[in-house]
Amino acid sequence: MATIVTRSGKGSPLNHAEGDANFTNLNNDKLENINNENLGDLANVSSTAPSDGQVLTYSTSNTRWEPQTASGGGGGGISRAVLQSGALAAQISATTNTWTQQAWAWEKLKDDDSIVTTSSNTFTLGSGTYLLDINLGNLSAFAPSSGTAYWPTYALRNSTDSSYPWGWGDYSHSLSVTQSNFYAVGPTVTFKAYFQIFSSKTFDIVYKQNTSSAGFYVQHKGNNPDWDNNTATRSPGWIVIEKLA
Repeated sequence: MATIVTRSGKGSPLNHAEGDANFTNLNNDKLENINNENLGDLANVSSTAPSDGQVLTYSTSNTRWEPQTASGGGGGGISRAVLQSGALAAQISATTNTWTQQAWAWEKLKDDDSIVTTSSNTFTLGSGTYLLDINLGNLSAFAPSSGTAYWPTYALRNSTDSSYPWGWGDYSHSLSVTQSNFYAVGPTVTFKAYFQIFSSKTFDIVYKQNTSSAGFYVQHKGNNPDWDNNTATRSPGWIVIEKLA
């Protein structure tokens, strides 16, 4: 701030030298442009150099503006990722009353905000609130002999904590097979799961089937070409992941 000598401050009239000094001080401190100024020069802005893509965010505790990484996702703060199965899920041919991992070989089709990592049949999410839309395609089955057959049930498993946020199916749901070499078209396996986690967790898709079931060989249908390279087929497994917070 320029130093100005005033008459009231001096208590007597200013002389010529004092008047000229006032104008000189004003001229030296005037702001003609801001081309050579930096935001960090302001008293309430942090001098920390920002990284590419960061934004200024006000810190109440430090009473200043600071560079911070913006929360991603757009669209109201929701980040989205899409997983597709990279392999044909194996046929379910043996009944089991324990949750069994199913091979889906998850691959990322979209994950602009890097909210998920995949590793073979599992995927890992960081802390946050999530909504998952899971579609495993349509079931079909073959029963070589008559009897009571049971469709498998499915679940999203938090394998880190051995918990199950959500699932699909009814362990006791059956159909009566009255003839040998019977083919059945089943339901579509689709369900959603909403949950909150406070640290990184790994998930997979698991199934179990009533052990009272007669011989019943279940497959997932809906295979589609691998449009990326046209060298393989894909099973119909899809997971849309939304990170809400």
